[in-house]
Amino acid sequence: MLVQTHTVGNDQFAYLVNAQLPRLASIDYSAKSYAVQSQCKPVTSDCMSEADVSGVGTFYHCPFAFQGGAITSVGAPNSVTMAYFTDSSGNNNNTNENAIGNPYYYAAVAVMNMLNTASSGLGDDPQIQKGGHGGSTIIALFCNSTIYDLEYTSVNGTITRFITNLSNSSVTNILQGSQRLTQAGDANLVQAVSVAGLGSSAQAISSQFALSYSQTALAVASGAFQPLPALESQSRENILVARVPKAPLACLLVANLSLAVLGIVLTVVAMLSASNEVGEVQARLSISALVASHFEEARTRAPVEKVEDMFEETHGERGPRIGFIRSPEGAWIFSSWRTF
Repeated sequence: MLVQTHTVGNDQFAYLVNAQLPRLASIDYSAKSYAVQSQCKPVTSDCMSEADVSGVGTFYHCPFAFQGGAITSVGAPNSVTMAYFTDSSGNNNNTNENAIGNPYYYAAVAVMNMLNTASSGLGDDPQIQKGGHGGSTIIALFCNSTIYDLEYTSVNGTITRFITNLSNSSVTNILQGSQRLTQAGDANLVQAVSVAGLGSSAQAISSQFALSYSQTALAVASGAFQPLPALESQSRENILVARVPKAPLACLLVANLSLAVLGIVLTVVAMLSASNEVGEVQARLSISALVASHFEEARTRAPVEKVEDMFEETHGERGPRIGFIRSPEGAWIFSSWRTF
């Protein structure tokens, strides 16, 4: 299984899909899955002030059930500390014994980039605190995550249909409890918020943390899900095709059909012409007939069945002799004469 992201308008979802296996590359399908959408807002100014920042640590006391201290001494690792609540008020953080809704709510205090000085944009942001030692950047967030039953369609690796409906309490508890109790994905949250902490606004850090939490919570909980067959699927085959405008294609087809019609007309005309004297004229224009018309004058004037009948030899008679003689004008010319 694989966690990917999908954006619908301004909403960004993390959702669980098939792993990108080579055998699935040519299959389009519709399937059911789960999706998570998280939203966070910075609440640092509500939870701490400059007076709460000391050399080795920073204390936070939020107006909801989330208090404690974060280590900010030189050499301390980046960290994320979280608490989960039963509702949006944040007054009850005992989610072990109390039911949670969908969406569910949580808060986080992140200490990032211990060795890097915050950018000028972050330094001037009222929702950012700077540690007393080193270069740590501190932010407090209040977030919620909504869990959805998802039905989607994938065509050639692209999502063409993405339909979400609120999941029930069982699925919600699986997502919330897997991350809250195991903390298996905390390293991903720390990395995401640390990279976002190189930016220039607290809201950018909040948005990146929200997306990372959606991906992490879904990935950690995915072990509890059972694969099911797709709702529908089909194999896709790529073929090479040509695309041409309709008007030129229509003109080409009409022109080809016109040539075919013209060929039929010419064939009919030729057949009709062959039934009259055109065939004889054509035969008398052959080389043999031309020779006969020059030297067999008597035979060529009479009707014949074939060109050979123009020659006297065909009828058993001696034909004329052919040779060169001098004309009255003094030139050598072809001529024929009979010998008896």
